[in-house]
Amino acid sequence: MAHYVLLHGALGAAADLSALATALTERGHTAEALQLDPKGSAAIPAMANELASYLEGQPSQPLVFGYSMGGYVALYLAAHRPELFGSLTTLAVKLNWQQEAENLTAYSESLNWMTPTALTEQFPKLKAELEKTHGERWTSVTEHTAAMLVEIAEHQYLNARLASQIATPVTFLIGENDKMVSITETQHVAEWLPNARCMVLPGVKHPLPSCPVETLLAQLLP
Repeated sequence: MAHYVLLHGALGAAADLSALATALTERGHTAEALQLDPKGSAAIPAMANELASYLEGQPSQPLVFGYSMGGYVALYLAAHRPELFGSLTTLAVKLNWQQEAENLTAYSESLNWMTPTALTEQFPKLKAELEKTHGERWTSVTEHTAAMLVEIAEHQYLNARLASQIATPVTFLIGENDKMVSITETQHVAEWLPNARCMVLPGVKHPLPSCPVETLLAQLLP
């Protein structure tokens, strides 16, 4: 029996991974989806510290799955504390931020759609979904998430030197039809790691619901 730790993506919540957690427990494992909330001026290191505190309290090394932002946080932690992981599987993690870093001001301005006012006026459906997921916190979640994205572009937390220190076995999953993360960048970063592989998932797009639970189980189960 393995213990799985599941990490959601930006603007999401632990509940997004409830179906995967249920499927893992039905197969005799234990699984817990953690809530990650970006906040403050160093959101990635802060969330990595929260994850480290949880992993340190486990009796054995968990198998960690991280989608998008959750995968980025887990990779950052694995570069510094690889002993906390039994293995790490990521899905749809954006790893190349060079273009955003070179045009940081423009990139920051491109995220203005994430302000509460813009979401309310221009994207009412998304605003309603965020409000349903986060309640009254939806405004702070979107603002902190936008700040976190700029932070990642500015600091480039995952580079070749750090990635080469990830001794943890890592599987990078990338959807064949992902429009936000390229197969090339995922394969490129996988080559930096001493014990990593990259798997392309046919027909899968960037949003988590586009990836069937059975597809994830095929990659996660030992």
